[in-house]
Amino acid sequence: MKWNGIVDFSKSVTNSEGNVQYHVVHKGTSFPTVPTPQEGQLFYRTDLDTIYAFDGTGWQKSVYGITAADVPVADSGGNFTATDVEGVLTEIDGRLDTVEDASATSKWNESSSVLSPKTTNAIVNITGNGTVGDALTVSVTGGTNDGVIISNSGSGDSLKVNTTHFVLDSNGKIAMGVAASSGAFIDIRDASNPSVTIMDTTNSCQLQLQALDTSVAVGAGSNHRLDFLINGSTSMILNTDGTLSIGTGAVATEQLDVNGGVKVGNSTGTNAGTIRYTVGNGFEGYHSGTWGALGGGNVFDQNEIFIGDNTATSDKTIWANNGDTNEPYIRYDESEDKWVMSNDGTTEADVGGGGGTTAYTTSFTNADLSSGVLTVTHSLSTQFVLTVVYDNNNKQIIPDDVTATSTSACAIDLSSFGTISGTWNVRCI
Repeated sequence: MKWNGIVDFSKSVTNSEGNVQYHVVHKGTSFPTVPTPQEGQLFYRTDLDTIYAFDGTGWQKSVYGITAADVPVADSGGNFTATDVEGVLTEIDGRLDTVEDASATSKWNESSSVLSPKTTNAIVNITGNGTVGDALTVSVTGGTNDGVIISNSGSGDSLKVNTTHFVLDSNGKIAMGVAASSGAFIDIRDASNPSVTIMDTTNSCQLQLQALDTSVAVGAGSNHRLDFLINGSTSMILNTDGTLSIGTGAVATEQLDVNGGVKVGNSTGTNAGTIRYTVGNGFEGYHSGTWGALGGGNVFDQNEIFIGDNTATSDKTIWANNGDTNEPYIRYDESEDKWVMSNDGTTEADVGGGGGTTAYTTSFTNADLSSGVLTVTHSLSTQFVLTVVYDNNNKQIIPDDVTATSTSACAIDLSSFGTISGTWNVRCI
């Protein structure tokens, strides 16, 4: 059928009386271009199941393309009235005209259910029910590189996804899992330990913030160290093995590595391994149920030096750290209640009494004799010493001969005593 030279219908079907029962418009999967479409021309898109009309500029979806679900119909009182029909027609007209550009003079292009704007500035408005006044606006801007803008252009103050899943209010604050932000710019809530994860996908390195039932967790959600930065520079590093470095700029080589001093205060606790500092006692450590000067170390209190752990169960030794294989030392012997010293780090001599004299004492058996002679290295730094010998019955005996061989040794002849029994002792003063 032709009308004004335009093929408007592909065919018309009539009844026996010659009356037209229906018309069939042209159809296909793409809009016709030859001859040039004329305003008012109809075309059925078989791939979209929709009738389109040419408006002189482009093909527009007809009312046929809108489903019942798209157009709510309200019954005002049991029977449809003119008001009901008018509302439906208004709704249809509004829904056909809400996809428009900023100037409302041109439509969007649609292909396979995809909308594309004809202009550089295009807006999709989805209006509310006429009473609330909310409206969702999707803008595709051009010229300012703003990209795609989604906003609430109505009288409402928030952009929401399912009421509480995501809320962006008019102040730019975001709420997730709650209807409105408590004041924070990002407010996230959930009953099952909500968390925020930031990941670098190169090595799946994750920063994780998490609120637990009874605590807050901040750290690495992956097996990577945690660096703390100040003004862009690393100030503290918590490594994956639990070691911590402060101010070093590198991973700690011990459990705690600090570049600088560590201040210790007082403590009244009783936890073994605790270190404290008090003005009266200096540095102390708690172990074996008591506080004492740091075990084996030195505590300086004005002009005095204390060594030991404040108990009488072990010797107290001061070493001369001179690099020798056997370093010289002076030691307080708890079992003998006396000070002894060693200049060569092996043999010992008693430290004299208050007058400043020195002495050397050692024990020996028959195995220590060579042809009945005992060599004693006393290291007293003097050749002529007083030598006293006691047998295994603690009786003083007079040796056959004593020879001062050097400033550090002497030879004691016990040949006349034959094979000696038990353990004997000698003292050089």
